[in-house]
Amino acid sequence: MPEISLETILKLPLGVNIVAAILAFAGILLFILSFSRLRRRYLVSAGIYGILSSGLVVIAIVLIACSINLYTYSRIIYEQDVAEIVFAEISPQYYSATLYSGNEHRSTKYIIKGDEWQLDARIIKWKSPVYLAGLDPLYRLERISGRYRDIQDENTRIHTVYSLTKNQGLDIWSIMIKHSSWIPWVDAYYGSATYLPMSDKARFKITLSQTGLLARPVNDPGKEIIQFWD
Repeated sequence: MPEISLETILKLPLGVNIVAAILAFAGILLFILSFSRLRRRYLVSAGIYGILSSGLVVIAIVLIACSINLYTYSRIIYEQDVAEIVFAEISPQYYSATLYSGNEHRSTKYIIKGDEWQLDARIIKWKSPVYLAGLDPLYRLERISGRYRDIQDENTRIHTVYSLTKNQGLDIWSIMIKHSSWIPWVDAYYGSATYLPMSDKARFKITLSQTGLLARPVNDPGKEIIQFWD
């Protein structure tokens, strides 16, 4: 598991911090009681308190770890802008792509080979009790990659794929895949992708709604390449 910093924990929802702190504090108290009982040779009660103490501390750690992983996702509120991407052609089927994403609209450059670009995301939706409690559907941009229009090129040419996120904490996505029946409050989890052709100076805006990702051209080079895309 990646290192969990205090700064990351403080950024988690206040309710998660409070519940985890209460569980950890209760676990510490039970550990003290267990040690006190052990000194008095009350072995049975010392063992019970020790087990309860360990259980509460483990639950607190798991809760924080799960929340840290969910912190890598962002909330979905109606249709919203999640990224913009602009291309500069280096040579045929060889582009420099600058992706602007995140609340800070930070930019990252990638070299993408192919005729088209594709952006992938993960989406998690909650059932009514959890959703009504204030936890909105979540998304996380996963990867950006290149595609070839021709199937022969797709099978034989070099592919370029880049990860867009660092998986921190306990991987909720993998847990849902392996043990979905254990997590009844999850309504749905699925991947969403959008792809469009690449062209020199073309710029696209990527939005996300409850149904998934959608890309639109926002300048003349982008609109022009879309007109001739087949």
